[in-house]
Amino acid sequence: MTTKSKKLIVALMVATSLTLPIFAQSLQSSIEVALKKSDTIKSLEINKQQSLLTVELSNVDREVSYAVAPYVSSTVEDSSTSTYSLSPNASHLVSINIPGSYEPTTSGAATDDTNVNFDLNSTIVFSDNETYYSTSPTLSVDHTFLFGEYDTDSKDLNEQVNLLSIEKTYRQGIISFKENLLNLFKAFNTNAKNIEATENSIKLSEKNISDKLALDFYNDTSVTYKSDMATLQNLKNTLANLNSQKEAMLTQYKNYTGEDYVGIDTVEVPFLEIPSNTNDSLSVQIAQLNLQIAQNDVDEVNKSKDRSSAKLSGGLSTTQSDYGVLSDNYYSYDYSSYTGTVGLDYGTDNLSFNGSVSLTSENSDSSLTIGLGGRWTNDTSTRVDLIESKKSSNNLISAQNTLSNVLLTSSYDKINAQSEIDSWNFKYSQIQDSLKIAQDNIELDQQMFDLGLKNQQEVDASIFNLSQLKYDELDVLLDGWITELTIESLAL
Repeated sequence: MTTKSKKLIVALMVATSLTLPIFAQSLQSSIEVALKKSDTIKSLEINKQQSLLTVELSNVDREVSYAVAPYVSSTVEDSSTSTYSLSPNASHLVSINIPGSYEPTTSGAATDDTNVNFDLNSTIVFSDNETYYSTSPTLSVDHTFLFGEYDTDSKDLNEQVNLLSIEKTYRQGIISFKENLLNLFKAFNTNAKNIEATENSIKLSEKNISDKLALDFYNDTSVTYKSDMATLQNLKNTLANLNSQKEAMLTQYKNYTGEDYVGIDTVEVPFLEIPSNTNDSLSVQIAQLNLQIAQNDVDEVNKSKDRSSAKLSGGLSTTQSDYGVLSDNYYSYDYSSYTGTVGLDYGTDNLSFNGSVSLTSENSDSSLTIGLGGRWTNDTSTRVDLIESKKSSNNLISAQNTLSNVLLTSSYDKINAQSEIDSWNFKYSQIQDSLKIAQDNIELDQQMFDLGLKNQQEVDASIFNLSQLKYDELDVLLDGWITELTIESLAL
């Protein structure tokens, strides 16, 4: 091997090492590390968890609930006759709610819950010459029966929309993060290419000036020399600016990923293909669910006109009291009563009636009470119903249009993605051809260099051209992975 050949091989090795910085990670490893370390990703994950918890909170099943509310008061009178009173009274002392099968979506709407309440009113009085007590416990139960059709799907559909929207937002955030990261790698690559090109220009400019001085083409006082020196200084200023840009990007990378930039040593060639057997995108699924919800809303307006409810209630109560005077003429009085009640309240939008039957027994007497009542009002909600019906119909049309637009957009996105794939395949093929030609040119220049037909500067120019093309190759590969994200976005 000739000395010239050895020099050329060394030059090629140097050029190859200058093509990329001294990287320590592959592209995929760099992205994976950034995904684990970045505060941006941590915020995305926290937001996703918070959103999921909100959905879970809104979907907590109603359970049987109990409440106990005792209340006791006591009075001591400061008078000539010492009097003490104790009053354990409580409205809804014990309350039990048993949820029904229908959970209303609007506040105040009817529900088929069952309610059990126990009330207690008591009074106990002690004094020097008399005693008195009275207690009136009451147990009441009611249950509402719903008649007509009631929608039970909307809540589930809305929950599915929320879950899909949360997943879409999260995955969009991940894709956006990766795309920003790849664009940062492209910026580093462009910066490195420009630094190498500027350094090469500075080297050539310095050699040019040195050669002209050595050949007495000009001296250091000539206008041409000063012009060449100004050009050289501009190149050095450009190099300084490029190095400043690199420092700024290093800071940006650190802030964005939480890691120092160590670069990449390998970038795999992406295999770009749109999957043919994919499910509908999340956007399409959300639009389809929203269409179902809109249809349910239309049905809900129509069904609500034929709905009615009947509340059946029943109760048992008793009152027991005793009054006694502690004196020479002692006497006492006992009183007791028992009451059972059954009631029914039935209502529609403009008509309602109620009835009740109550049987009371007081000591040895008894009585029966029957009550009937009703209410009719003109249907003042007709205009409101028409407006609500029109609104729900418009929402349905809007949801249908939205689904059509989403499907159309999805189709266009696939077409554009395929065009982007074809364009990238062409660019990658071109850069590979250019690299092959540049490598062949170096080999040809080596042969001519060995024959003395090429000088070292011309050989260096070929090596520099190959090095610059390596940067272009990396840029195309990074574009390919950005295109891969475009394909991934089709599922959103």
